[in-house]
Amino acid sequence: MSVLHIKCGNISKSLEITGEIPISKFLQKAGIPLDTRCSGNGTCGKCEVIVTKGSFLRDGKLFQAVEEKPLRAPSCKIFAGGDELDLTVPSSSCFDTGVRICDEFMLPEHRFAPPSGTTTLGAAVDIGTTTVAIVLVDMKTGEVISRASAPNHQISVADDVTSRISAASGGLEMLKELQSLIIESTINPLLHELCRKARRKVSEIERMTVSGNTVMCHIFLGLSPETIGVLPFKPLMNFYPETSAKSLKLSMSESGTVDTIPSISGYLGGDAVVGIYISRIMKSAKSALFIDLGTNAETVLCDSGKLFGCAAAAGPAFEGSGILCGSRAVAGAIERIHFDSSLDFNISTIENAPPSGICGSAIIDFLACGFRSGLINEMGRFNIELLKKKNRYYSFTTSTNRITHSCLLMDKKNAACEYPLMITEADIESALKAKAAVYAAIKTLLSSKGRRMEEISQLFLAGGFARYINIENAVSIGMLPECLIEKIVLLGNSSLGGAYLALTDSDARESFDSIVGKPETVSLNLIPDFETNFIDALMLPNFNKEEFPMTLKNLNARILQ
Repeated sequence: MSVLHIKCGNISKSLEITGEIPISKFLQKAGIPLDTRCSGNGTCGKCEVIVTKGSFLRDGKLFQAVEEKPLRAPSCKIFAGGDELDLTVPSSSCFDTGVRICDEFMLPEHRFAPPSGTTTLGAAVDIGTTTVAIVLVDMKTGEVISRASAPNHQISVADDVTSRISAASGGLEMLKELQSLIIESTINPLLHELCRKARRKVSEIERMTVSGNTVMCHIFLGLSPETIGVLPFKPLMNFYPETSAKSLKLSMSESGTVDTIPSISGYLGGDAVVGIYISRIMKSAKSALFIDLGTNAETVLCDSGKLFGCAAAAGPAFEGSGILCGSRAVAGAIERIHFDSSLDFNISTIENAPPSGICGSAIIDFLACGFRSGLINEMGRFNIELLKKKNRYYSFTTSTNRITHSCLLMDKKNAACEYPLMITEADIESALKAKAAVYAAIKTLLSSKGRRMEEISQLFLAGGFARYINIENAVSIGMLPECLIEKIVLLGNSSLGGAYLALTDSDARESFDSIVGKPETVSLNLIPDFETNFIDALMLPNFNKEEFPMTLKNLNARILQ
């Protein structure tokens, strides 16, 4: 037996442990709300701890930490290697429920014509992979009387869609746990919060409409998403039966019903269906694009009235996963960064709270400003000489003895966390992969249908991430096409907007059903150009410089100044 000494914020605990079980399990047993979003597979890096004293095993190798030279390591991958082990769990490694979530949405012209029989309250729900947003609606008037949102508690055990499929495929018990996490741990508390705000009772909620990607809707209804994860990536069903709230254990009227918006395919869900409807791309006389800018980057092209859709695994890097000091959009997360070659960082945080991490919008800003200022080259590597000259260079040795080059944003004494805030070259690499997936999906989808970027009349962007990023910076790093910057329309949370329409406009709800069979699903992995386009897009802004003439013109102008 060994003794584990834990520090986490104001919490200090000690407990006996064995060397056969990973440290993460003991931390969870001690009540630490550890962020194990990759199901403990060691791939997300979010359960990282700082070992300050003692020895531990990782991959069969013994590591020794001392107070003068602490070591960082993912707690799910390390085991006790001696009599005592002292460690600190940083706040960034804990599951945070205070995430900023977009619950605003744009709607096309519509009429208030709810299904007959619903006269009290209705709830429109957007189930995202990362977050959940709900609006409470007065079904007599269509008025939104309260709003509430929270992280999808499934992220505490599985981060992205792929890991969610893997976890849910582990047997009925795990599927039920994931269903409980979305219903009993996420949606039900939000329903109580909504009614408390509106001074109403949850028993008055007679109807719920749900929008989300195909995997989230399957798990919500207790359906296994396993078939979505293997060829030919088909869901168990595209149209979901109306379900009783009681059977799902929802905090609603005993006779309440649940209507789930249908899905197009395994990776184009109800959120894509409502995005097509709300953006009105089918009514466009010219080619138009809709993109839900998130971990799956669902993209739909409308060309001459025909729909073509695809999804690309952009991954959760822009939600802080896999980024050393990454954070979701919580109070204290750095959301904006601006700087030039002086490397004097102008930083703003969410709610103006003390800096505690770096969220996705700031990562985009850092890449854009870094590239413009000469701090980062087109391959995503730091100008080490500039970093050292401006006293911003920081390096450390990982538990695998790898030296990491980093840019120091804020030292430990000025940060509201247990370590200095920095961005590493590995972080840049993760972010470049995410932006490359988005751009490659757009380019490949268009070229596969014989279209060029310049032919697109409008680009509709949906999702909370699109709502908060600096669009100009997203273009300058090569995430979005430069030629479309003046044609971008922000829709906000179109998935939530679609759930609202399904609740209040029966004509819109019928239209959703009619859209499902129209898009042709394009499998990017079967198109050779996708890999080429992805590799090209890993550069800043892109290997094909002619696609970003203004970005490079402005860059050259700054160099000559």
